[in-house]
Amino acid sequence: MEKTRTSVVLAGQEFKLTGTESEEYIKQLSDYVNGKINEIQRTYPNLSTGNCVLLASLNMADELHKLRADYDALDQRIAQLRDMPRVAAPVSPVKRPFESRQRIQQSVKMALLSPAGSRESLIAAVQNGADAVYLGGSAFNARRFAGNFSDEELLWAIEYCHARGVSVNVTFNTLLFDKELPAALSYGRFLYEAGADAAIVQDLGLVHLLRENLPGLVLHASTQMGICDLDGARIAHDMGLSRVVLAREMSLDAVKRVCKDAGTEVEVFAHGAMCMSVSGACLFSSMAGERSGNRGTCAQPCRKRMAFGKKPGEADYALSLSDLCMLSHVQELADAGVCCIKLEGRMKRPEYVAAATRAYRAALDG
Repeated sequence: MEKTRTSVVLAGQEFKLTGTESEEYIKQLSDYVNGKINEIQRTYPNLSTGNCVLLASLNMADELHKLRADYDALDQRIAQLRDMPRVAAPVSPVKRPFESRQRIQQSVKMALLSPAGSRESLIAAVQNGADAVYLGGSAFNARRFAGNFSDEELLWAIEYCHARGVSVNVTFNTLLFDKELPAALSYGRFLYEAGADAAIVQDLGLVHLLRENLPGLVLHASTQMGICDLDGARIAHDMGLSRVVLAREMSLDAVKRVCKDAGTEVEVFAHGAMCMSVSGACLFSSMAGERSGNRGTCAQPCRKRMAFGKKPGEADYALSLSDLCMLSHVQELADAGVCCIKLEGRMKRPEYVAAATRAYRAALDG
């Protein structure tokens, strides 16, 4: 995995860190640590900086210890799940009675789909009211720098969520090379046998391969397919995709038309970061640093300071869009016929996932 070198400032001192995490993640982590230190300094203004750092470290260690204590019993389930007999994929189309789909059909309200970039984020989403979570597995997902889930951790995640009535959608949404297709099919079989409620896909060749060999695996069209009109949604439906995640650039009227006539479930993003390119179909990172967003390694160069026709100043971020926030418009989306709203943030901290999920849960529940 490609290593990144990031310069951060902690407690007024500059440090240069090298690791596999993205630069954005490291900066978010340093902001969190600085926030904890500043909180101690405000509470105890007479303490030295060194003592404030020490107290902040103890507080964060205590938080982590308490969080991990909740996982110990659940970890024991992984060994049991590994030994469960696997069921071969059916040879004819089979529609499994997923609890999440029944909930969506029986409720007048939309389902809430929250991000889970790590175990901590998954638990935060479930405990704060998510109807479903989406997460990346060990391969072929568009957020390779998120925590993600190994095969064993994915089994645990599905068991944990299903025991609480929460669905698990697995991101399977990178573009693939021909040589990767056999491994991708094998991974699709693992997802089906593991009980994943759906796989979110982008590559059309992979869609055809999965439909032909694993007709029982439910597929959702990733927003990176760029579906932005009724024709695109109908094509996805005809290809065997049971849900489309529409492009974030669509107007409400366009969303209504798709919901009315597409013949498939419609999911839309309601909150989070916006890509400067349509539906994330961007080559900027690939061209600038050989890290392709379509292969899960976007370096997000669009978040850097940029300007047109001049040297960028402190406030110039010409290619960095403001975050999406539909919190006050959830009823309009429900009236349009949307079955599920999605929160962006698999690279975000658990605290962010918890807060965003809780806010949209409250909005959905009225």
